Amino acid sequence: MRKAVASGSGYRASPASTASCNARVTAGDAGFTLTVTGITAVIGGLGTWLIGPERTVHIGASGLVFGYLSYLVSRGIFARKLSYLLGGVVVLAVYGGALWGLLPTPGISWQGHLFGAVGGIAAASTLHGSSPDRRLATDG
Repeated sequence: MRKAVASGSGYRASPASTASCNARVTAGDAGFTLTVTGITAVIGGLGTWLIGPERTVHIGASGLVFGYLSYLVSRGIFARKLSYLLGGVVVLAVYGGALWGLLPTPGISWQGHLFGAVGGIAAASTLHGSSPDRRLATDG
């Protein structure tokens, strides 16, 4: 196995070191994504179950979509990072029409949308909140 070597003015990494680095980043991102998904799904599911009308079916992943959208916007606020906030605003601008799903519409589970969004905000607060022991190392 070749090691990464410095050559001239730049750094040249071996395929093995690049693959190792990529695996670590991907594993870290997967764990982080699962955490956001878990918080959003639990809060979204419990909220929908608590206030959803009797004898109705609530199915689909739209609660998670609303959770991810609200997470992306609110993490910029909780982490106090302009780049996060701008990224969330761009996503909100592109998918902004989805917010109409929070309004009650016959046949649509607005409860799932609403509590999915609440779950996304809770995930952002948990992972990027102002308490120093809760902030991620990547928040700076």
